[in-house]
Amino acid sequence: MTLPRQPDHGDARWFFYPTMSTDMVTTSGYDHGDASGSFSMTTSPDYGDDDYVTLFPGETDSGLLQAIPILYFLIFFVGCLGNLCVLVVLGWVGGRRRLVDTYLMSLALANLLFLETLPLWALSAAVDHRWDFGQPLCRISSLVIAVNRFSNVAFLTCMSVDRYLAVVRQQDSPFLRSGRCVRVTCMVVWMLALVLGAPALFFRHVDPVTGMCVDRDDSVWFQSYSLAMVLLAFVGPVCVILLCYGAICLHRQRHCSLSANPHTQARRRHTLKIVTAIVTAFVVSWLPYSVCRVALVGMWLGGGEPGVALQEAQVISSCLAFLNSCANPLLYLLLDRHFRRRAAHLALACRALTCLRHRAAAEDNSLSSVDTDSLSGTTVACSLIFSLFV
Repeated sequence: MTLPRQPDHGDARWFFYPTMSTDMVTTSGYDHGDASGSFSMTTSPDYGDDDYVTLFPGETDSGLLQAIPILYFLIFFVGCLGNLCVLVVLGWVGGRRRLVDTYLMSLALANLLFLETLPLWALSAAVDHRWDFGQPLCRISSLVIAVNRFSNVAFLTCMSVDRYLAVVRQQDSPFLRSGRCVRVTCMVVWMLALVLGAPALFFRHVDPVTGMCVDRDDSVWFQSYSLAMVLLAFVGPVCVILLCYGAICLHRQRHCSLSANPHTQARRRHTLKIVTAIVTAFVVSWLPYSVCRVALVGMWLGGGEPGVALQEAQVISSCLAFLNSCANPLLYLLLDRHFRRRAAHLALACRALTCLRHRAAAEDNSLSSVDTDSLSGTTVACSLIFSLFV
């Protein structure tokens, strides 16, 4: 059976984008209207009124939308490099590891898994958002997006609760702040994220007419799931985080003069500053997207159609949410002295290993004194790198 062809709309552009709640916006044709250039919404006889939403070419042909494939690839490269460095530095066996490092490594792993799917969306956006990678990848990549969203906010919530226990309940929570409990918590978070993200496998499919990877957004179940995503993956966790930090601030005001060990207090303040910066970056990245999602669900419940401005806002907010996946490594590098120190030690160890290999090769091959001078220069370089990080 031959599928109906999509009507030809001249220079109309079809804009499509992956969203973190695995929700997609589809498009339909438009009528050129009269000679004065006015446009009116029309429906092709091949499609129902509720299947597609019109995006006018003049209104969607913005520079940002055109740059989406480039932006996705940039986020992919920067994010993969940064999160790989986080895993290597914090996973290195040398040095002392903090409890919060386990959460940071899990957070980096979740971002890295999501970033691996981003080139697929970039290539799709480059060919007018046609999905050429098959139904399985369409569903799996959507599952990864949903799992990333749930796991990110869950790990951030766990980090905030850990800070609350360390500052307010430090005498009552030795087990909750043990390494075994933290590892079990991370495993539970991963399993919950898989369960909560699993509906993406059922709602996502490749549309046989448009060839796009889209959601079955005409279902009340999908709209309910989208709203639940906002509540479970943003509103609820942010409320818990705010309660934790509110309790920490109140505790500090009441017990500011009863500080036990100044070094311990300084270390806790430093960790609290890092966690606060990470949570703030998450909220700033996800708040616009969550507002757009609630607006879209509200319009669907009211029987209305989303306007062009709301759809473009969803595109921009989705890109902003993607940027959060590569922001955390930069925050660690700028704010975390412990991370910089571990990175310096790792760099020094790698340089020292390289120097030893060169020295062994020099002894075997009877290299000249010039090579020996270069080795000493490398050793000086190692010391300089160490001093820069520390």
